[in-house]
Amino acid sequence: MKFRRIVCGMDFSGSSVQAFKTALNLSREDECIIYLVHVIDHLLAHEPVFASSTDSIDYTPQQILERMRGLVPQDRKNVPQIETAILHGSAASALSDFAKEKGADVIVVGTHGRAGLSRTFLGSTSAGLVRKAPCPVLVVKMKPEEAEKGGTSK
Repeated sequence: MKFRRIVCGMDFSGSSVQAFKTALNLSREDECIIYLVHVIDHLLAHEPVFASSTDSIDYTPQQILERMRGLVPQDRKNVPQIETAILHGSAASALSDFAKEKGADVIVVGTHGRAGLSRTFLGSTSAGLVRKAPCPVLVVKMKPEEAEKGGTSK
């Protein structure tokens, strides 16, 4: 299967960085575009019970864009076209709508693997995305050895 338009959700967690690496591996076509997308959910960003170090509330839109651009490999020879975007709303709905608008072939996201109470309140973004998406969704789980290192291995 050839992917020409890939939407990749980015919240700067280890699993979303792994999802971006996966998107890069799927995109070895000259004409492929990866849309690297960060979603700001204002409802959850202000709730201290849901706050985490990856929340975008601590960053300006310009800083978020700079962080996303910093993830792009410097070897541009083998890197597809990458466009960055910041959306607002629930991650599942925003990514789904964006993918439909762009005619995406696939959406690639990481999973946090939340369980219990936080999943009950938040729901699963990836599960919601699978239900709403206009295209296939690839959910990337971080490798156990990378999770132990905090998602920092390359």
